[in-house]
Amino acid sequence: MKSLQPVSPPTKSENVLPKVETKEKVEPKKISSWESSFRVRVPSITSTSLMFMIMCCSALAINPVLIPKGPMICQTHRQAMLWQVPEIPSCPSINLTARHTPKLEKRRIFLPNSIEFSTKAWACRKIKKSARNCSLGILKENSKFWQTENKIDLTPRSWILGSFSWENISSENCFLFESIIESHFGASEIVTPLGLAHECPYSKGNCILDDKTVLVWEVNSVRKCNFIPIGDKNGRCMGSVWLSDDARLGLTFENETRVTDCGVNITVSDQGLGSIILSETEIVRKKRSSRIYRKYFSDGIPTSSQIASQLTYLDQSLTKAINFAFVQSLSSFCEYTELVKHWTESSYMTNPTELARSIFSNSYLVAKRAARSLMKVWPCVPLERHEYEFRPTKLDRCFEFLPIMLKTESKEHLAFLDPSTMIVSTSAKIGPCEEFRRLVIQVNDQILEVDQIEGKITSVKPNEINVEKLKLNWTGLIPKIESHAFHQLVLLNMTDVKEHSFVTNMVRISQMTYEINEKDSVVLTSVSNEWKEVENQIVKGAIGDYKSIWSTILNVIIGILAIDFAIRLGLILLEMYAGNGRLGKLIFGSKVKEVPKRVLDIRDIRRVPEQRLEIDETYEQPVNRPRPLSISWPPTVRRIGGLPLAESGTLPRSHNRINRNFIGALGSNSNNVIVGVTLEGVPLKCLVDTGAITSVANIALAEWLGTKIFKTETYLQSASEHSMCARQATSVNLKIANVYAEITIHLFNDKFHWDNHDYHFILGCDAMVLLPPILIDFKNKNLRIEGSLLEIDNRLDRPLRNFKVYALETSEIGPNEQSVMKARADFSELLRHDIYVHAIENRLADQGLSLVPLIRA
Repeated sequence: MKSLQPVSPPTKSENVLPKVETKEKVEPKKISSWESSFRVRVPSITSTSLMFMIMCCSALAINPVLIPKGPMICQTHRQAMLWQVPEIPSCPSINLTARHTPKLEKRRIFLPNSIEFSTKAWACRKIKKSARNCSLGILKENSKFWQTENKIDLTPRSWILGSFSWENISSENCFLFESIIESHFGASEIVTPLGLAHECPYSKGNCILDDKTVLVWEVNSVRKCNFIPIGDKNGRCMGSVWLSDDARLGLTFENETRVTDCGVNITVSDQGLGSIILSETEIVRKKRSSRIYRKYFSDGIPTSSQIASQLTYLDQSLTKAINFAFVQSLSSFCEYTELVKHWTESSYMTNPTELARSIFSNSYLVAKRAARSLMKVWPCVPLERHEYEFRPTKLDRCFEFLPIMLKTESKEHLAFLDPSTMIVSTSAKIGPCEEFRRLVIQVNDQILEVDQIEGKITSVKPNEINVEKLKLNWTGLIPKIESHAFHQLVLLNMTDVKEHSFVTNMVRISQMTYEINEKDSVVLTSVSNEWKEVENQIVKGAIGDYKSIWSTILNVIIGILAIDFAIRLGLILLEMYAGNGRLGKLIFGSKVKEVPKRVLDIRDIRRVPEQRLEIDETYEQPVNRPRPLSISWPPTVRRIGGLPLAESGTLPRSHNRINRNFIGALGSNSNNVIVGVTLEGVPLKCLVDTGAITSVANIALAEWLGTKIFKTETYLQSASEHSMCARQATSVNLKIANVYAEITIHLFNDKFHWDNHDYHFILGCDAMVLLPPILIDFKNKNLRIEGSLLEIDNRLDRPLRNFKVYALETSEIGPNEQSVMKARADFSELLRHDIYVHAIENRLADQGLSLVPLIRA
């Protein structure tokens, strides 16, 4: 229903009235509360059935929702809302007959083809066999493949001269054979039976596989068609469904797509097969002869295509039957709804107040019929129990309504209460006392019998009537049931397409591999056992037991080496603990002639301000950096660069230990891509390595980040072709240029390797796969990812750290003395700027040496 007049705002008098407590809901004191938030939709079957249930329950007086809980005051002068009762539509007429005319269609069926190019290629594979002991020869044709015939010669050497050393022998052969490569539609790489081809597009013309096999082919610019015709078939079409006459194919075109392939406009069905209409003819109904009927059902053994077509027909028959059943059910419900419509119209004509209360689910309403299908509705104000009371009239006559006394702030008023509507009125008709003396009223779920003459109130208990509850568990809508088309050629198996070319080539490659192993046989020439015994006797007679002699020689050599090692170790210890060594100075004193000390005059010393050094912002200061050196004279000796020891005598764990200071191993022209990233919210440096298969780092990085380390077993190969095995890994959250990804880093326990690089971990290809495309600009030294730029740290302007400085002269510095020495920096590159030393080696600091501020005249 639609309102024709807005609701006026609540008045102050209405806000003062207390709330009425009910079991269902608490009615607010605003006038707009009587209008339910539920919007009735009469055309809906569910809404109509709800209206019918409310009307039936109100007629039987068993539903407490529509009966007020207490008396209420209603006015019919102001604030009326005008509503119009809508017209309930009649039952719709549903036609289940076919809406499309069947017709005969001859179609050409196309099978999807995934192969865009298929080209013959020559594969060249070099095989090297080694046996701890040949140059390449001429290619020779043998069984449709070309090869060289270099054998491994394992003939035993002379037993007299060739038994004292090992010799590595090997043979290399080149095998050239014909293979086939394929390129699929939308693929960026070729497919070959020889193995996986990485970064090998068809337009390249050559490719090197992982096993070093070289593929060479001629690029063909003419591509194959995306759809291959498999034949013409006659069939019948009705709407969007086409069935072939041989019951092998069933195509639907609910969501058809049209493509142009090789100059042909092809319609692709929902099953993936394409087709074009060759001809179409309207069907002329003819009576089928019994001979044709017998011929059609003469097949004794059903085929899969026949079963598929019969299932399609059966599914369509079941669909029609189910739709017919739902239509019949809907018709019965619609007839019941029309009956409810008549009941609603009757209630509107007889009792509009009860109809309004049922529609708006509000008991505190009063309504009147205004015109045709119009109804005026007014809100009512409920009364609390202390605002009224039943009083006896003490008269000899009775009224149709109960006399009550209304209490206000100033005085009391006599009024009458209608027990059926609970509306308070100012007047009532006089009736016979035999009928109206004792009236029954229901207040707050209590049934009371009130004697209006004597004022006696009695609680009564009615007899309950068992009424079955109405259960309307139906949806009111016909579900959309689509028919299924069963046919054979819906799924496309790629092995069917590759069966002749791909699988055959794989079998041929396997045969060639076997022939290669067979033909590359080993040439062996062995000596008989008798000659071996003669050899042993001659050796023992001429030379003796050379094995025992060789054992004696080895023992003598080992003894000499042990003595040499002991002498060298003793000399080192003697130099450290005697003479001018540190321990020797403490025990025996210095044996070096002391240089006379220069006495400084305080007048020759003047204060010179220290030079301010501009430190790169990327340089990370150590945690326990010593305080700045004082410019006081003479300087004092202090320990520099040392970390405090823990109670156990070991260095405390600090996250700065993994962020060590070092100098890069590469020069200023290096093209390494080192950028700043964030792991688990911690800023770090990473090397973006496109040649690394996986991401690696030191295990100390995972321990510092506190991530969970799990066991793994991944075998890797370094750039120097050394095999490595990562047995531990961790999963971390990576943030690079505002792009987030969860990556896995393999861990190694190699602190000497990681301490010599200026990055914390290597970002490999396994992590880059999870990121958007990365663009590296070496000219401008930046890295671009999703529009964000990262500056590449090329280490040109960074301060040099942790490199050694060697003294070029010998000098002794005593306590409270200073000396300027010539030194050489151990750095491979040309120094383009000055070097400022801020810390010395810990070993020198232990010997009492330190740095002093630089003083210039």
